[in-house]
Amino acid sequence: MNIMTAAVVGASGYVGAELTRLLINHNKIKVKYLLVSENSKSNNLQFSQLHPKWFGVCDTVLQSFNQQWFHQHVHELDAVFFCYTS
Repeated sequence: MNIMTAAVVGASGYVGAELTRLLINHNKIKVKYLLVSENSKSNNLQFSQLHPKWFGVCDTVLQSFNQQWFHQHVHELDAVFFCYTS
């Protein structure tokens, strides 16, 4: 069974959190990165700090998304989901 790796951009918002919930419960997808905007107050927090019901299930640290991050990590991913508003 091949496992796809994915990133969610905008993971701190409602849609991003719901998508993350769906993805972490999917048996063929590994959520490798959760990303927020560069100026987000959520940067460097754990996903479960924003959404406590996921404590111990998804404690991934939210990282700042920018062009440099994208070019550095895109080769590691099978899918990037954008749940992002500007």
